Amino acid sequence: AFEQVRVPPENMIGNEGDGFKFAQNWINAGRIRHGARGIGVIERCLELGASYAKQRQTFGENLSERQSIQWMLVDSYTDLHMLRLLVFDAASKYDAGKDIRHDAYMAKYLGDTKSFQAADKCMQIHGGLGLTTDLPIERMWRDQRSFIITEGPTEILKMALARQIIREYAG
Repeated sequence: AFEQVRVPPENMIGNEGDGFKFAQNWINAGRIRHGARGIGVIERCLELGASYAKQRQTFGENLSERQSIQWMLVDSYTDLHMLRLLVFDAASKYDAGKDIRHDAYMAKYLGDTKSFQAADKCMQIHGGLGLTTDLPIERMWRDQRSFIITEGPTEILKMALARQIIREYAG
């Protein structure tokens, strides 16, 4: 807690009254990082899930031969590519100094939800082993679930995006 703190004018960042604008800019960068972290989580889940499915056999067949497992991997792979494009586009706009508020909302929303879903699928592929602390899956699952709440919960971001969509498409 800060009590009776005074910052000399030469130590101020920007102009007086610009603090909220700076905070919004920083939180937008943080939301892009949520998306980037999501890319890493999905990639790691694909590595773990595909590798385990290739080696684990049930009823005389590798898990990787089962359509339900293949579809989990395909869903995560598709989400990875979708998220990567979104995050790279948002980061490029950020670097160019453009307003990325809505891009950042989408990067966070998509990054957190899709990476959580990938961790959930990876856990499902691994069965009971995925619940243990022997592998990083349960940690990714838990972390990604908590990130859905921080720096703007999904519901708030979707509400803000909905207002933008209505303005943009309904005039």
